[in-house]
Amino acid sequence: MEPPPAHPHMWDGLAAYLRGIDGILGVRPKAVVVISGHWEAPEPTLNIAPRPNLLFDYYGFPEHTYRLKYPVSGAPDLAQRVRDLLSDAGFDSAVDGKRGLDHGVFVPFLLIYPHADVPILQLSLQRSLDPGLHLRIGKALAPLRERGVLIVGSGRRSGCVLRFLAAPRSSRSRRTRREARRVAQCARRTRIASA
Repeated sequence: MEPPPAHPHMWDGLAAYLRGIDGILGVRPKAVVVISGHWEAPEPTLNIAPRPNLLFDYYGFPEHTYRLKYPVSGAPDLAQRVRDLLSDAGFDSAVDGKRGLDHGVFVPFLLIYPHADVPILQLSLQRSLDPGLHLRIGKALAPLRERGVLIVGSGRRSGCVLRFLAAPRSSRSRRTRREARRVAQCARRTRIASA
């Protein structure tokens, strides 16, 4: 995607970072679980499509951005393990075999794994967006790392980057500090509750 004229190098650092993730990890994951900020459901829901399509869940972008391709394999075999971990932690979950991968998944992974050679399993956020609840979901999924599964959170915060840049600097920093405090509070409560 082309950056706005006022910020011609806006995406350069982010693109370089994403392209470097595979090298930073040191070992290629067997699969990736991606929790995207662009999919909310009443309960954690897994995209179990073996060959997920792309969901162009945005508007107002250049025409070529609606013709992107990312022919990655899904990871339906991993879905049952994720559901078991969620169940063990007290979460009901659901599956969806028809939803495509949203741009919170395919856009960064076009840069991270451009050959689409690492299977991806997308997991929704819970509609409540409760940070403590999502921290508990993350804790439940942590054992996947021992099996070579990369767990990634994507979307939401970066999705409003242009609006964020347009906001007055003083309100930007207040908003950022407020969000950081909320996440830190939830993290502390989650650690205390699980101790």
